[in-house]
Parts: sequence; structure tokens; C-alpha cells
Amino acid sequence: LLMNGYKVVVIHDKPNDMQRFQGDKVANEQPRILASMMLNARCVVGVDSGPSHFSSLIGRPTLVLSGPTDPTRVFYRPIIPIFGTLPCSGCFFQSPFNSKCDQACASLWSIRAADVLTVVRSL
Repeated sequence: LLMNGYKVVVIHDKPNDMQRFQGDKVANEQPRILASMMLNARCVVGVDSGPSHFSSLIGRPTLVLSGPTDPTRVFYRPIIPIFGTLPCSGCFFQSPFNSKCDQACASLWSIRAADVLTVVRSL
């Protein structure tokens, strides 16, 4: 997104884990500050996480990168799900799932940045 001229703000609860991300960074912010930032955003891109649920709850366009979770089953408002390319997407880590995934979802990692950019451009 950054390489295509979009301003990116990374929201994370662990400041030390944010070093690998480019863009502005916000950690452990109060909900009213997050709401203000999200309301001024074109959209919010995230995984099945607190900020993504919060964004959908306040009515922002929310793109949810979907690995083990099927966001169409767990979000409050309409969201834009982006699924990985593997057939196990949305497995909820239930059988039969690929035990090689362990704590890292292979389906989530199969989502291409170009697919996210295409959706963002369409908004």
C-alpha cells in the first residue's frame, strides 16, 4: 500500500513487534483515539483482531485477511473478507486441518499484497 501512495498506520499492542512494519505506528492507544483514526481512514485492513472488530463495529470499510477464521461468521457488520488461496482457509483450526500450520496459518500467508491493493483501490 505504501509503494502505491497510500498512507499506512500500523496498530499493534506490542511496540517492540512493530519494527518490521513500515508506515506510522500506534501502540496501546485508547479506544477513542483509535476510533478517531479509523473514522478518518479510507479503510482498515487487518486480521481477526480487536482493531478489525472495532473498525467494523464503528462502520468503517474493513478488509479482513482471513486465515483460520471465517470473518463472515464472527464479525458484527458487513466486512470485506480476503481469503487465502488454500482450501483450508476458514478451518478454525478444527479437524481436518493441516497440523503443519501450528501457530502460523499457511492460508493467511497465501494472501497476496496485490489482492489487498485491488480491494483497497475499489473502495
